[in-house]
Amino acid sequence: KELASLKEENQKLKGEKDDLSRKLRDSGDKVQAAIRQLAENANEMKRMAGQEEREVQNAKDFAIQNFAKELLTVADDLDKALESMQKDGNEAIKAHIAGIELTKKALVKALAAGGVAEVEAKKGDVFDPNVEQQVAMIPFPSAKPDTLVDIIQKGYTLNGRCIRAAKVVVVAPRPEEEEQQPEEPAPKAEEQTPESDGKLDAPASEAAGGAEGKEGAGKE
Repeated sequence: KELASLKEENQKLKGEKDDLSRKLRDSGDKVQAAIRQLAENANEMKRMAGQEEREVQNAKDFAIQNFAKELLTVADDLDKALESMQKDGNEAIKAHIAGIELTKKALVKALAAGGVAEVEAKKGDVFDPNVEQQVAMIPFPSAKPDTLVDIIQKGYTLNGRCIRAAKVVVVAPRPEEEEQQPEEPAPKAEEQTPESDGKLDAPASEAAGGAEGKEGAGKE
């Protein structure tokens, strides 16, 4: 009876051990799932925080974009005024030219402080569609195709982003040289082939037959 009781007790303990092992495994799986979920949540929060930070930074960088565009028209007007007055050549307006130049320099400095920079476009440069707008294309034999021959209006960027493309004139591509196609040789005249041997030999055989007939007639 004691042995049977010990076996029964042992079996009971084994069952409890198995149950405990299963519970531990289940608990471990749940803990691992919870850790993974926490890690995913943390990564998602980081991504959201990074996205918000980028959006905030973009808002800061380009908050003055519309205002900067308005100032660019002022810079254009100053450039036109300077060009017109310098062509005049009147000595009396030299002081006015100097004043306009100082105003333009102050405006450019203020724009640069806000992150606005002029697009570096000059004659001979290769056309860049990212910061330049082609307004015309002309043939220019002495220049390379797809290069700039004139700058109609200056372009500007704001913190690296193009806010106004430079308007430019581009060299047109040269027409491709027509490839000379080799002339095909003239077809040769067909050689007249002799007719069949039987037809060629027919007169000879007829002549031979006639001669034999005459010989036979003489013998008779």
